[in-house]
Amino acid sequence: MKNIATIILLVFSQIILAQRTYSPAPPPAVDRNADLPLSIIKVYENPTEVAEFPQGINIFRDKFNKMIVISSFENATEKTFKTIVSFVVERNGSISDVQAKGTNAKFNNEVIKAVRSLKDKWKPAKYKGETVRSRFRIPVMIAVD
Repeated sequence: MKNIATIILLVFSQIILAQRTYSPAPPPAVDRNADLPLSIIKVYENPTEVAEFPQGINIFRDKFNKMIVISSFENATEKTFKTIVSFVVERNGSISDVQAKGTNAKFNNEVIKAVRSLKDKWKPAKYKGETVRSRFRIPVMIAVD
């Protein structure tokens, strides 16, 4: 009985007298780009203010739809065409580096041609209040009857 009491006292004394170590709080997150000057060459993927078409994205889609020549796809075996078109909105509002990534190369080329034919200037993106180049992506799907 004496041994049991001694063991219990040892266990409780270890619990009571044990030192707790606390790890220090992690350092605050630092924006490593905060002090760097904005690049005029870099294409920003996630700017604070995204680029906008002057009359809105729906007007852009309407103009884009009018530029695509669908008649060249009416006799195709596929009836649905999908792609993702991306382009860079430059600091002056023009577009460059137009790309389309889809399964049908002919449709991709038609989409690229349609986007390049739109000459309206965009409102460029902003990052930290400065005008920057940014990438804009739009999914495109057309069903041909």
